Amino acid sequence: MPKIRLISILLLLSGTTVAQAVTFTSNTVIEAGDTTYDGQDVIIDGCTLTVNGVHNFNSLQIINSGLITHSSITTGQSGYGFNLTITQDVMVAAGCNISADGKGYGSGSGPGAGGTGDYGGGGGYGGRDRRRRY
Repeated sequence: MPKIRLISILLLLSGTTVAQAVTFTSNTVIEAGDTTYDGQDVIIDGCTLTVNGVHNFNSLQIINSGLITHSSITTGQSGYGFNLTITQDVMVAAGCNISADGKGYGSGSGPGAGGTGDYGGGGGYGGRDRRRRY
């Protein structure tokens, strides 16, 4: 009888899916459309992971001054920026970052470009510029 129970438990465990973990320790780029790491536990350990486009990770862990970002965007490019879905946990250790600083479209370009004049538009804050002009 104990042998049957053990076999049943092993069969039950073998039927479950467990996300695989991938650890990045050197700077790496995951391009838009590259689904190699989708569905996995992603660990960024002391390096920069550049992720472009839409990706789905099971979990995300950033440690040892790690950084996740995306490639810079220029006018007319598509597939840059990132749109991440994390199914489980996100852990960002002290000294680590998720950053898109300086990676977006330049002033007056891209799909969020504003108009001209005294009012903000697109990604602007929308308020009137009240500074004195001399």
